[in-house]
Amino acid sequence: MPFRVTKRPPPSKVKPIKAPKTLELTFDAGARQDYLTGFSKRKKARAQAARESAEAKEKEERVRERRALRDKRKTDLEEHVALIAKEMRRQTRIMDGEEDAGLSSDDEDDEDDGEKGGKDWDGIPDPTPATAIPEEDAEAEYIDEDKYTTVTVEAMGESDEDGEEEEIDYAALDAAKASELHAKRNARRRPWEKRNPDGSLQPKAKKQKFRYESKADRQATRQKQKSKNAKKAASRRDG
Repeated sequence: MPFRVTKRPPPSKVKPIKAPKTLELTFDAGARQDYLTGFSKRKKARAQAARESAEAKEKEERVRERRALRDKRKTDLEEHVALIAKEMRRQTRIMDGEEDAGLSSDDEDDEDDGEKGGKDWDGIPDPTPATAIPEEDAEAEYIDEDKYTTVTVEAMGESDEDGEEEEIDYAALDAAKASELHAKRNARRRPWEKRNPDGSLQPKAKKQKFRYESKADRQATRQKQKSKNAKKAASRRDG
């Protein structure tokens, strides 16, 4: 029996258009209740998260500080080991007779620096006559076109350094000079100090001791005041 072949159209490449799904809104009473009553809970959660973040940053900072401290200690140890090795090599050269024992490592470095620089240090130079300190009680003259001044330089004594006043012998001076100097000395004294005419300090008045009145004393004082007021009132009424 012969087969019959039927021709079918090729499948279409265009996808069928699906109808969009309809969005459905559902009301959840439990979620609404959690939202309305969870403000404090969410605030505490945010504070806890911020606290944990700050603790993590602080921990990282401590780790960095410890790492930097370890690196510094390692560097110091390496420098110390290098110095010890250098000193051991120097001691070995001294034992072999290749180096003078009186020459330290610092002196070696100074010699190396001197050889590199090519010039020795002569120390602090002496002050020139222009900057020299004048001798004790020396006089210096300064002449200007319109002015002529003489300055006397005196050495500062111990009493001047300590701020103590020098004792003046008033008997050796005449009365006018002594009174003038005495007035100047009194003017420099403290204004609240009370002094006698001869300049000596007046003794401070002794403070009276404060004493509280007893209950009986207060009652007696009030009774006296009442009787006095009553007498005054009676005299006013009679008058």
